[in-house]
Amino acid sequence: MKNRLFLLLILAITLTSCKDSSIKISGKINNQQKGEYLMLQELKANSLKTVDSIKMSDDGKFSFEQKIEIPTFYLLKSSNQNFLTILAKPGENLNLTAEYNKLGL
Repeated sequence: MKNRLFLLLILAITLTSCKDSSIKISGKINNQQKGEYLMLQELKANSLKTVDSIKMSDDGKFSFEQKIEIPTFYLLKSSNQNFLTILAKPGENLNLTAEYNKLGL
């Protein structure tokens, strides 16, 4: 009986440690402004926390990767007036295509 319980415990630890807790948000922004930054911000209860940013390339492609434990809200934004709200859960790969001045539309 003790051996079975021990084996179940080892199996449970192995399965939970193998769980992918990262998200990947990638895509393309059309008609982007050369040299502008694209920011990924975590939406907290009373604030925004910038977790990553990239300078937009000529082709508009981007990619962010974050480790998360629970579903989390993010803003993908180029300015305070131009942003997209995302709800991501662990293990998700999101691929987005948007127009530069119309992220939230």
